[in-house]
Amino acid sequence: MEILIAQDLEAISTEAARMFMNLSEKYIQASGRFVVALSGGTTPKRLYQILASVQYQKNIDWSNVHIFFC
Repeated sequence: MEILIAQDLEAISTEAARMFMNLSEKYIQASGRFVVALSGGTTPKRLYQILASVQYQKNIDWSNVHIFFC
């Protein structure tokens, strides 16, 4: 288990987006898809905004990402 401590919401959201991108690439290469369950509500809102940015739109193979909200 790894514990990440960040300075603020922006830092943790940016790191979570980077991790999402890296994991999606890893699992799409290994199995052809990336399946993830994400939380709703306002806590992850900034993460979702970052993932929706142009940088992440271009660097994630969204056609092979399967998102479930829980």
